[in-house]
Amino acid sequence: MDIISHFKPISAFRKIISRRKHPRFFVAENTFIVFQASKPNQQKMQIIDISEGGCAFIYTGNTKDLEEFGYIDLMINNKKQIDSVACTTVRDEPVSEPFRKRGVEFKWLGSLNQKKLKKFIQEATICKCE
Repeated sequence: MDIISHFKPISAFRKIISRRKHPRFFVAENTFIVFQASKPNQQKMQIIDISEGGCAFIYTGNTKDLEEFGYIDLMINNKKQIDSVACTTVRDEPVSEPFRKRGVEFKWLGSLNQKKLKKFIQEATICKCE
């Protein structure tokens, strides 16, 4: 058996464990995302956890209500910290009636918004997700 074959199971196991590119952090209950922030029918939802690659949040309602939105604002204490972050849904699943959990991936962020996101995560974090 060559050395490469010996380590294939280990590398496969590492891929399963470290499937996330960025560490995730649980956030304080005053941390929100807002869809359609510039419109009167804006939707504000509580973030559960966040990373530099995306976030997860809880919402109620129909999944189709959120399908058309591609940009979100990030808020702490009802104060907008970052606006117009491009995102796409990567997961949407029921939690318990009537709540659902949605995971979104952040799309390209300029260097200014990357700095803002890092600061946002630092301010909002209560602990690292394990």
